[in-house]
This record gives sequence, structure tokens and C-alpha cells, in this order.
Amino acid sequence: MHRPHHRLASRAVASWGVIFMTAASLGVACLEPTEGTGHVRQEDELVVDQTLGFADLAINATVPAGTKRVCYALRVARPDGITMWALDTMCSDAHGDGPGGDLAYVGPCDAEHATNVATIWVKAVELADPVGQGGHAFANPCPIPDGAGDDPSTWTGGCQRAFDCIENVDVKVLYELELSAARAPGAP
Repeated sequence: MHRPHHRLASRAVASWGVIFMTAASLGVACLEPTEGTGHVRQEDELVVDQTLGFADLAINATVPAGTKRVCYALRVARPDGITMWALDTMCSDAHGDGPGGDLAYVGPCDAEHATNVATIWVKAVELADPVGQGGHAFANPCPIPDGAGDDPSTWTGGCQRAFDCIENVDVKVLYELELSAARAPGAP
């Protein structure tokens, strides 16, 4: 029998309470979770039949002066490639230090498969005052693949870190990124 992590358990109880109250008011007889999918979705879906740990993703970025925010896409997957969760846009102004480009996010990992893989992609480096910034490009160590759709669970490349997922433990996964400004070829 697996013990659920206390944060997921309380979140699940609160979520199911809302679902049952809503179901009762609408006259719905029964709502059951989908079991054994191997996926955790960001829509507060109840997690079942999994031994979970937590990936504490931390991005420390060095950014050019005048940066407003940096936006990333994130994914945690099992070693067999099954995505545990993926987020297509997380920005430093909402989940980090804003203009510094740093970001922090905690999401579940699969502790039944000791090694999980965290992947990040840099989506955008937004300047506070983009006027006069033409001719500058930013070195992107974790670019989004060409032709990528909206779902990072299907993307390739990015910056990957393998980490050991431990049941009921937050495991730090640290990225150090240099997002320096560089002149575009032919620019003065």
C-alpha cells in the first residue's frame, strides 16, 4: 500500500469535496477517477496508483540588463518517456524573481521509476524596454524545437537533467542558465 504525499492527499480531499458537492447539486450519481494512466495533469486531477516524490525545479538564470521576464516550458517524464506533467508557459514574473529570470516550480515525479528526467525550454526573454534593441539576439541554451506545437510533452531537445525521484521527498533539480545578449550577425 502506498502512502500518498500529505500535500497531494489534502489537495485530493479538497478537490473531491468540491466535485461531490457539485455532483450532488447537479444530480450526478457518481464520478470516478481514471485509474492507471501514469499521468498527472495540471487540472488538479486526482493521482491514483502511483508512488510519488516531488521534483523541485529551480532555474537560476543570468540575463541581460533590462530584462522584464523570462518564460520557460517545463516537463518531467519517467525514463520510459511517459510524461508525468508538462507546462507550456511558466514565467519568472509569476513563479520566480521577475526581471532576474529565475524560476521555481514543484511538481510530482514517479518514485516507482527511480530515475526521472526534467526538461526545460527557454521560450522568451522579454525586455522591459524593447525599443532600440533590434539587432540583438539572445543565446538560448535550451531552444524550443523547430515546428513544435503547443504541447511540450511531445517536444524534443531542451535542457535535460536526470534525477532520482524519492517517495514523499522534494528532490532539487537545478539549472544554471546563461541567457546573455549577443549581437546578431551583421549588426553594428
